[in-house]
Amino acid sequence: MDFFSVPRIVLGAGSIEFLSSLTQGRTLFVAETGRVPRAAVEDALEQRTRGGSEVDLLEVGERPPTPYQTLDSARRARESKAEFVVGLGGPSALDLAKLTAVLAAHPELDTEGLGPLGDLSEGSRLPLALIPAGPAGGAEMSWTCTLSNGPGAPLTERMNRSLLADWAILDPTLAEALGRGSLALGAAECVALSIESLSSEWSSPFSQALALGALRQLLPWSDRMGPFEDRVEAPQTVLEATALAGVACAQTGSGLARDLARVLSPRIDRPPGLLLPLLLPGVLEFEFPAARERLRPAQDLLGGPALQSPRELASSLRSIFQRMGIPEGLQQLGGSPVPASPPSGLSELLQALENEPGRIGSGRVPTRGELERLVRSAWEGVPFGD
Repeated sequence: MDFFSVPRIVLGAGSIEFLSSLTQGRTLFVAETGRVPRAAVEDALEQRTRGGSEVDLLEVGERPPTPYQTLDSARRARESKAEFVVGLGGPSALDLAKLTAVLAAHPELDTEGLGPLGDLSEGSRLPLALIPAGPAGGAEMSWTCTLSNGPGAPLTERMNRSLLADWAILDPTLAEALGRGSLALGAAECVALSIESLSSEWSSPFSQALALGALRQLLPWSDRMGPFEDRVEAPQTVLEATALAGVACAQTGSGLARDLARVLSPRIDRPPGLLLPLLLPGVLEFEFPAARERLRPAQDLLGGPALQSPRELASSLRSIFQRMGIPEGLQQLGGSPVPASPPSGLSELLQALENEPGRIGSGRVPTRGELERLVRSAWEGVPFGD
């Protein structure tokens, strides 16, 4: 099976008002209240009550949900007799809403019971609408979700076609409240997702067209991301591009760079979407022999010499991401201290990648030693070959 459908998309300023016209009935509202301005949450709740629905609000944080939180949320939906689920916020809130909509209708299931080959009966989950509060890494468009396994443990990905939402509501006014820099970082993640999708062994003409569309939306501004952030239409541009990248990634699946980001994210307390642009240059330098031809349609966007050699490609990508506000290496990330070198026990940590599909779909399967070198090159911001 090469294609899964995508949500119905509502795009434009004020599109959150569309909530009032959707499925009636009691609603469980999963909202990331730390990321989303309180006024926006209240506006969204009002849209549901205006349509005659009772609303139960579940406030969540920015971190990926744990399996326990997911089961608890599904239990709450059943006890409140929810007939509709809405997710509002970043990728973690959207992922929790996806899982809640499925598991509320299947109390016999847990998160382990969701896999890519499982086919739940048609219409066997609650109707679901997802509203990203700014760029959310395409989570509103995908059939995957990310779960936390506890402090320091690698994040895991679950995928099932039932996790695809019914509606994705893309309101750029929500992104305007994120502050300077956040939009550029979201754009950098979108560029990384698009390039990784293009380079995938599982890319197709359909996913390729979507990924190229996202890159053409964003890369012309990469030399002047400061002015880009000030453009009135910038939030809508980034949301449109992220939606395209999200559908592309839903077709190609996770890649090696995203797998590495999920492994490292809990260890250094940074979201996977921020780590992805730092990891991708080294990964594509490593995958260059297999990825080169798949990236050729993007050659004009990546820069003339980018596909001449592995090092040129990595250098071009680092240059693009640095202009979008991404530092050279993981050790230069701001905020709470990041170790000067990769965490101890790195080899054991990377063992979590042994059975991940991204490792297989890269076109060149890395050894454990090569995985360690990839992490070290991203840490220091230097070529994989050094």
